[in-house]
Amino acid sequence: MPPISPDLGIPTGEQITLEDLGGALDGAVLCDAARTIEGLRQDADELFLAAHHRLAIEGLTTTPFMHQVGVVARERGFFAFDRLERAFLGRADGWSHPDVAADYGAVTRGAERVAAPSLWPFAQDCPVADFQLNMAPKWWSHGLVHALIGFGWWPGLSEWELMHMARLSEAVAALHYYWLAELGRADASGLRLDLADLAGTEAMIYGQLELDARDPEVRLARLDCETTRDIADNAIQIINYEGFAYRRGVFDGHLVEPTEKYLALGEAGDYAKVHHPRLMSSSFARWREHCLAAEDDYATSPEGFERRVAGVLRALVTPLSPSPRVEARRGLRVLQDLGQRVCHAAALAGAPTARGEGALAVIADGITALRGAPPDTGPDEHIAAAIEAIAADFPARGDGPDATTLLTLGYAPMASGENEPAVSRSARTEACVSRGWCIGAVAGTALEAMRPAVRRLIDEPRRVDLVDEIRPAVEAAAAAEELYFVAEGYAGWLEMLKIYWGRTDGAGNTENHWHYRLARRAFPEDPASWEQFVVMLNPYLNRLPLPFDARWNAELLLRPRGEVPAFKPRPPLGANYCLVGPGRRGPVYAPITPKLNGLMIKLKAPRRLDHLLAMREVGPEDIARAIADEVVLCHHKPLHEHAEMSFNLLEQLMEHAGDLEQRLEPPGPWDDEEQAVAYAAFCANSTLYHDVSVALAEAVGVPDDARVAELGFGTGVTSQVVLSRLGQLGRLVAADPAPRMVEEIYGRVSDDRARFVLGAARALAQIAQFEGGFERMLSNASLWLAKNISDELKVVRGALRPGGRFGFSIPAEYLGEPDHLLTAEALSVSAAIERAREATGVRPPRPEDAVAFGQDAALGSLDAMRSALAAAGFEDIAVQRYTRPWPASEYLDWVSLPVVIGGMCAAADKPRAAELMAAIRAEVDQTTPLATTWLLVTATAP
Repeated sequence: MPPISPDLGIPTGEQITLEDLGGALDGAVLCDAARTIEGLRQDADELFLAAHHRLAIEGLTTTPFMHQVGVVARERGFFAFDRLERAFLGRADGWSHPDVAADYGAVTRGAERVAAPSLWPFAQDCPVADFQLNMAPKWWSHGLVHALIGFGWWPGLSEWELMHMARLSEAVAALHYYWLAELGRADASGLRLDLADLAGTEAMIYGQLELDARDPEVRLARLDCETTRDIADNAIQIINYEGFAYRRGVFDGHLVEPTEKYLALGEAGDYAKVHHPRLMSSSFARWREHCLAAEDDYATSPEGFERRVAGVLRALVTPLSPSPRVEARRGLRVLQDLGQRVCHAAALAGAPTARGEGALAVIADGITALRGAPPDTGPDEHIAAAIEAIAADFPARGDGPDATTLLTLGYAPMASGENEPAVSRSARTEACVSRGWCIGAVAGTALEAMRPAVRRLIDEPRRVDLVDEIRPAVEAAAAAEELYFVAEGYAGWLEMLKIYWGRTDGAGNTENHWHYRLARRAFPEDPASWEQFVVMLNPYLNRLPLPFDARWNAELLLRPRGEVPAFKPRPPLGANYCLVGPGRRGPVYAPITPKLNGLMIKLKAPRRLDHLLAMREVGPEDIARAIADEVVLCHHKPLHEHAEMSFNLLEQLMEHAGDLEQRLEPPGPWDDEEQAVAYAAFCANSTLYHDVSVALAEAVGVPDDARVAELGFGTGVTSQVVLSRLGQLGRLVAADPAPRMVEEIYGRVSDDRARFVLGAARALAQIAQFEGGFERMLSNASLWLAKNISDELKVVRGALRPGGRFGFSIPAEYLGEPDHLLTAEALSVSAAIERAREATGVRPPRPEDAVAFGQDAALGSLDAMRSALAAAGFEDIAVQRYTRPWPASEYLDWVSLPVVIGGMCAAADKPRAAELMAAIRAEVDQTTPLATTWLLVTATAP
């Protein structure tokens, strides 16, 4: 039990409940605790935490309570495994619930992603925390909270009770994730972020909050702000609510379900169904009896579990400095983890109470020796003995998992790597190599042959990216002459390749690329069908210089896993190149050998498959491998009736369309740094454009499987609304004439279903010509910026399929409906603005200062817009009015945008726009209730 600090008012009793804790705490206490934790932090503490957790990842302990969970976990010996390098054990006979599909427990591995649905929120009884290196930083603390809480077990434990334990455990982990961990990081802007689904602008804002919070002075300042107190007060409400829900459910049999937006806790029911049979098995009983101490390691009653949770939560908010040494406590958790895996493996081998008896006895002896021992007691002797016993009891040819599988732990078990038995080091080395093969052949073959470096790597604090962290290990191995020296350069080359690969987990590498979606994944075997197919170069690959011999690289990649020869990269004898880019399954890497170069020359223009093979310079096996490697793509002929209709032509036409639109539709102020930053900030702090986007999407109707176009995506607000309505088969293609918006959009909107291009309606029409017309097109708050709206509407009409619908939003006053500007409140604000103008002397724009905006024939009245739509060929024109209240403060934030306030000034007075804005803010009562009215116009292409 960590020492309690009575000065903060935190309950000190041994048997506290969540009700006791929630009743004694308030937001002020949590803020005081956070400040105290900040005051206790020392540089040496960070070294203690790094040495214990064996991670070298920035941001793990940024905020006070993220630091605190690392300290508390360390004091109790807990740490995290990396699921990317851990072998998960399946379900034994009798562990399957009748309501759960047989394959629910399947674990699938991608390049940097492990999908294990039956593990949510992982086996809470696991004595090591669940983590995945590339999900840092907050999933690390989330897993540690679960490990600290652990589980409860008693005779007759029901699914109902297990579900409520799972819900309470996840609620406390989420409480730390969304509330406690944010104290010291969040400011006022953080309150508007959806932490459960950060993307686009919100992700950028959050990233900046995190970077700023790494400064202790910033953290302390944020702890004093009103936002922090609001978050802390809300955290206490969560504690009280979830404590009530647990007691009501477990003791009264009533399920408490929140009615408002709340934490997603529905998986707790799935968790109970998946894990209950295992927890009631003889295998689990065996582990409890040999490796755990009741009450210390798990609760033995529903009341005891609540007290356990309350104790953990109290520890998480009680300031604590780390002890200098905790090796014995960490070793205890390692032995408990090994014991659980032995019992699990015995069940999989069909002998749940007999297999592994020798190993379990050694593990139990080690646990007895370490439990209660001085914290600095060395655990390696006991862990090494346990590992050797596991190797003896689980040989490679036995039933069920072998020792290598059991010892693929996802963490370093020993206090010192020098003491680790060879069987364990070998298992962990192979896990790291396997992870490289998941990334792709180029990384896999490198790690396969660079085992001396991998063996060094697994002893070091682990980082987020395997390709990045292998390089220092390679440098050390090369210096020790364990590797050929050029291997050092090859590891650096992998880092450069990673920039061009795309996401190494394969996600996001395909759905934006229509050629991948339409291409075959395998060579067509029937020669009679070859005339029906066209082969083309993969348009998504980059040609890069290759500083190594291309033939050697190609030969290396041809080697299957386990047969990679000694790794001796050969320097090039001439200029070599390779093809690099994102593929469907992961990164593509192809050294350009003479044979591949010949194929590329032949495919400068797409060729029919039968014609390509008739040249007899490449055979079916060559084409088949090129297709399998995604160096070339094979399409059904109707998609390419004319060979010249290739992606290259589309790119040329798109470039031409973009150049044309840059002349006809210049980007204007949205490419200006000041306006772009201000506009992004406004969108992050105001829901105006989001709310209008939602109304527009509802008006036009967005089927979940539709191909949707967006005209003028800006910061991606409307794009995100559209994507939220699209299903997995839906697609969005969005265009914007501002190069800056295009450059930044992928940092704001990361979704495989979306593609963003430079241009306006002509760019979308060009894409429609090649890929087919769109079923929907939306333009939120941008159509009126077109130089010629009538021409733009005609191009839009041509980009839609028959029956496709176009919808756009426009301020009502632009079409002659200014009623919302004539209310008493609106007129009072207008008068205040005029007073500010008189006080500053900033003149309004003169006719010669004004841009052409407002002079388009389609503006000025609804009838004019209807006529323009009809002339463009649209039918079924409909108009809806959308009125949104907003306080004057929000309206003034909008007015402060450089393009707006600048437009209110004469050309000569534009440098004084900020002065005018300040005067307006001083004159206007910012609580004045206003409203903005927008017209939502929809029309159908016949």
